[in-house]
Amino acid sequence: MVLVSGILLTAASLGYAYTQVQATQINQTIKAAQSSSRTTQLNVPSGTTIPTLPIFDSAQFASSLYEFADDAKLDVDEINYNLDDTANQPYLRYRVSLTVSNNYQSIRQFVKRFQDELAHSSIDSISCNRENITSGALNCDLALSVFFRKTSRG
Repeated sequence: MVLVSGILLTAASLGYAYTQVQATQINQTIKAAQSSSRTTQLNVPSGTTIPTLPIFDSAQFASSLYEFADDAKLDVDEINYNLDDTANQPYLRYRVSLTVSNNYQSIRQFVKRFQDELAHSSIDSISCNRENITSGALNCDLALSVFFRKTSRG
């Protein structure tokens, strides 16, 4: 009986020691990953330029947006602008939502020009519908984000 208890106690001690060694190795791996993530730098291939964000100018941006819509012959029903609070970010995010209507090709032309000419922007979502299946006109809700450089004034 004492011999069996001694064997079980030894096995339990070895299992505990093995678990402690694994926990120590995992903690070391986590610490190494955390310290390397703090010192990781952006690796940009040579010859590649990082674009500089333009300074925020809401009037100029709105003018461009209307120009793109006019050139694509889109009917713009509603545009909402919202400048996000980006106190903890090194950039300004200008969110724009708009409703446009026309045919598929016109809407696609607008989206392509927006992406081509405003490299500092993204299309967050597009949702389109038709009044009926025979109608050629689409009504689309677009959500866009445009990013600008913060100035010393914020």
